[in-house]
Amino acid sequence: ENYNYRIIVKNNKAKDITIIVKDQYPLSQNEKIMISAQENSKGGELNKDNGVVTWIETIGKMQSKEFSIGYTVTRPKNMVVPGL
Repeated sequence: ENYNYRIIVKNNKAKDITIIVKDQYPLSQNEKIMISAQENSKGGELNKDNGVVTWIETIGKMQSKEFSIGYTVTRPKNMVVPGL
């Protein structure tokens, strides 16, 4: 199963801003459930210990920036995972 999310940030100020955006991949405590990050988290730094992706970006005045995060969940076919 693939999951992809977009985060869009718009700068409505009259000057450039620098922001920190963080999102997190789910972490599995079950060895039968594998979660792998997809390549669409470009520009972000992934902390593999806690699954947090961090982007530090400057956005120009009246501009917007899109951040993407995606992951794949692999599990046994008969296993039900709450929240998925």
